[in-house]
Amino acid sequence: MSLERKLGAMQSQFYSEVSSLLSFVKDVASSLAERSRAFRLLDLSPGDLAAWDQFFKFVSDAHHHVPRARKKIEIRSQKLGPMLLDLARTEEQKAFLAEMSLSHLVCLQEGFLKDYVRVILCNRKELLKCNKQVSYEEVCSRDSIASLVSYLAQKEVDAMGHGSIDDWATYFESRLNIRLQGFPGWAEIREASYRRNLIVHNRGVTNDIYCSKTSHKKKGELLVTDLRYVVGRAKTLLKFIRYVHKQLRTKLKLGTGK
Repeated sequence: MSLERKLGAMQSQFYSEVSSLLSFVKDVASSLAERSRAFRLLDLSPGDLAAWDQFFKFVSDAHHHVPRARKKIEIRSQKLGPMLLDLARTEEQKAFLAEMSLSHLVCLQEGFLKDYVRVILCNRKELLKCNKQVSYEEVCSRDSIASLVSYLAQKEVDAMGHGSIDDWATYFESRLNIRLQGFPGWAEIREASYRRNLIVHNRGVTNDIYCSKTSHKKKGELLVTDLRYVVGRAKTLLKFIRYVHKQLRTKLKLGTGK
C-alpha cells in the first residue's frame, strides 16, 4: 500500500473514532439532561417550592461567592430532598463523563500524531537521519533493512510519546517542516492537552505548568470541565486531523505523481 493510501486510511480511522466519541457524549448528555428536566415535572406543594427557592438561592450565593453566604442548608421537604440528591448525582455523572471523555479524546489525538509519524518514517527513511546512535546489537537483531527502519521509527515515536503537545509541534516543524501552530484552533488543542494532564495528575486543579502554558491567571483553581467543553474540543480535533493530513500530503508531495 502506498504512503498516501496508508495515511488516508489512518485519517479515516481516527476521524471515525473521534466522531464516535462525539456522538456518544452528545447521546449521554441528552439522556442526562432528560433526567434533569424530569425533576421539574414533579408536583411540588407550596412548601416544597419554597424549599426549592431557598436551595436555589443557597447554590447561587455559593457560586457567586456572595459575602456572608450560608455554608450549609437543611431541606426538610420529603419530596424535594430525594429529588435534590438525584439531581446532584446526575450532575456528578455529567462531570465524570466529561473528564473521562476528555482524557480519551486527548489519547486519540496523541495516537493520531504518533501513528502518522511512525508510518511516514517507515516510508521515508531519510527522515530518520539524526545524531542518535544505534547499538551493534540493535542492528544485528533485525533480519532486514525494512525491519530495522521499522524498529528505529517505533523507537523514535515511543520517545516522543513522553513529550508534551508542544514537543510534538517542535518535532513536526523541525523534521517535517509543518507548523502545527498554523492550525486555527491550535490554542484549543494545546489547552485540552494540558487540561487532561491536570485532571489525571492534579485532580483538575490549576498548577504552575498549566498556567504558564495556557496563560491562565490563577493557580490552585479547580477547573470545571463540562460536556459542552468536551463537545467543542472534539469538533476542534476533527478539524485538526484534517489539517495535519492536508499539510502532510502537501509537504510530502503525495498525489502529485512525484
